[in-house]
Amino acid sequence: MNNVKAVLVCGLIVTALASIAFLLALNLSPLLITVPHQLGLSRSSILRAYEHLLLYLQLPGVTVPQLGALKLSKAAAQHFTDVKNYILATELLAVISTGITVKYLIAKKRRQQLWQLLTPLQYLISILVIISTLSVINFADFFIRSHYVLFHNMNWIFSPTHDPIILLMPLSFFSHVFILWIGLLLVFLIVLWGSIWFDTRLLKL
Repeated sequence: MNNVKAVLVCGLIVTALASIAFLLALNLSPLLITVPHQLGLSRSSILRAYEHLLLYLQLPGVTVPQLGALKLSKAAAQHFTDVKNYILATELLAVISTGITVKYLIAKKRRQQLWQLLTPLQYLISILVIISTLSVINFADFFIRSHYVLFHNMNWIFSPTHDPIILLMPLSFFSHVFILWIGLLLVFLIVLWGSIWFDTRLLKL
């Protein structure tokens, strides 16, 4: 496998697995919620509101986030609409890239060429570990810069007074979700590498 093709294949694989890992981390994020006492609400009502937000972000037919006592300003509602568009695009990307990846891996297995992916995947895992470690070390800067890149307005800056939901999602919450996402992605990649390595060993027996 030449270098250009290896890069393209690894890009396809990481796109599929990163999309799936992101959506999984998003749906596991309620486990990372810490209820602040300032809200004066029970944990169950807070989690119910947050779960409604997740439904809004992930389902095309839900047009208004129902957050109960956690009111949203117009700017915050618009920001969640922008986030929803990114997440819906991620869902579509996950379906398409996963379908292509599975088809490619099956074809490679039939031709007994899966071993060609071992070295590129090793490089990919190493690069991902380095980049993600640097991002976590200086997460605040990474978080702010990524928002400037992804969003064309300043609606992502919430006021606790007008948008109390931000109290559920301090910077530490986003850093934990990010770590969970990268952790899941690394697990997926390592399992894929291990499966290919094991399959290659069987062929040599």
